[in-house]
Amino acid sequence: MSSSKFCVIEFGDGGGGVSVIRQEWLTPRKKHSVWPPVKVQNKFNKCLEGSILPDDTWSSFTIKRVFYETDDLSKAREKAKQAETESEVESERGERRRRKKTKRIYDSDDSNENSEDSIIHYPITRPPSTPSSHTNSDVTLITHDIEPEITLPNISSLDLTLVDPSSHSLDIIAKRLASIEIEIKEINISQQEILQRVRSSSTITPFETLPEEIKLPCDNIESLNSIETWIVSTDKNAKQLVTYLSFVGGSKVPTITRRILEKLFTNKLALLYNWTGKNAKLPLKNMQLIKVIRDAVRHNKIAEKATDSEIQEVIANWFRFTKDRNGGRETRRTIQKTATCTKESTNKE
Repeated sequence: MSSSKFCVIEFGDGGGGVSVIRQEWLTPRKKHSVWPPVKVQNKFNKCLEGSILPDDTWSSFTIKRVFYETDDLSKAREKAKQAETESEVESERGERRRRKKTKRIYDSDDSNENSEDSIIHYPITRPPSTPSSHTNSDVTLITHDIEPEITLPNISSLDLTLVDPSSHSLDIIAKRLASIEIEIKEINISQQEILQRVRSSSTITPFETLPEEIKLPCDNIESLNSIETWIVSTDKNAKQLVTYLSFVGGSKVPTITRRILEKLFTNKLALLYNWTGKNAKLPLKNMQLIKVIRDAVRHNKIAEKATDSEIQEVIANWFRFTKDRNGGRETRRTIQKTATCTKESTNKE
């Protein structure tokens, strides 16, 4: 690199403007330049003099061309004035429509140059900015020999005020955090489901099997009486059936109880029973099998404190509504509707 320290450049994209910059602000191929995020003349002068070095808050802009390079700041400023005129003449020759005169971004000859409160004079059409998410890479490019291609948005105007350079990054972080929050909620739901399954699982670890002669669900009175006799014969048999039935699981006491009943009774057999034995049906309340059902329900962690009354109510209701299961209710409605229509037809005749 030459010994010159300052360059007179013209920004590209959307008309740009002419300005004096430090040579080290340029990328090696001189296609882009970093730009300080300042709007006060005094601060820009410090950047130009090298008192403030580029960092990750600086933005990157496309450079159309480099007019002049020198180690004399005053001379660079004079050349910047000449470059304005040159840029205007070339523009008028190359385009059919007349464009406004390119203005310098900074003019050191202004009367308020050394004022602490002086404001930077921006060009009418400002160069496009590099997205803030690329700011770090833009500055880093200065120290590399190879400059990758950078695609910049073609924005005709830009408000060069002090903007938080990390605002775009914060948006990305916010979106990522929202995504993580959703993932955490899904994980919590999965954990609750797993916990529910663990709580509803049997406290006896080995899976119990039944003798070959015990066939479930029972389809007739004889097979149910055989099971009743088998569990009454020894406590071991009763405990074996309790363990076997407790593995059906469930999230609530009613669910566990109904699953056990479905394991023991077919719908056909359940139609012959109710809790008390009323209406010419067989009673359940005095059967040893009911105690087995209660113990099997309580073998599940989630139902270990279930009361006899709570379990009994579920059993009684399950048998009471047997006729409504497996399409029974819809069948009754169809029969009643048919009977009504037949009766009305007979009356009309």
